Amino acid sequence: EIVARVHIIEEGEKVSASSAALCEKLNIRPFSYGLGMTTVYDNGNMYDARVLDLSEADKLAMFARGVRTVAAVCLELGYPTLASLPHSLTNAFKVLFSVASETDYTFAFYESYLANAAAGASAAGSGAAAGGDAAAAAPADEDESSSDAGDAAGGAADLFGGSDSDD
Repeated sequence: EIVARVHIIEEGEKVSASSAALCEKLNIRPFSYGLGMTTVYDNGNMYDARVLDLSEADKLAMFARGVRTVAAVCLELGYPTLASLPHSLTNAFKVLFSVASETDYTFAFYESYLANAAAGASAAGSGAAAGGDAAAAAPADEDESSSDAGDAAGGAADLFGGSDSDD
């Protein structure tokens, strides 16, 4: 008769034939034994068995990393895909904004952007000291002199990477 608690088998231990027979006699269920995987062999590659225990979040993170990589490669090659489309459109708007800011060409989205930016700047600038206004006026004078140099060259100052001298 058993009067005290006795551990016959611990998880991960080898099961001897006598221990298995004793568990069978005591009707201890469920009792199963089998092989535990430590590594996975697939097409000549060996992986740790933990790769089989990936959660949905892990799989989604790996998929997102792959999509980012595809988008980066496609952007660099100039090959349009669904992954690179948002970035291509953003870059196109950046080019449109830079052209619109340097020329007299405008479009509705650019004008609304400027209106929103001016409203934000006036709200932020209302708390500025009077000394900040003098500092802001100095760079504006520099911009006017550099735009005059561009106008003297027909508005295409250094457009093709050449110098302003007549060769």
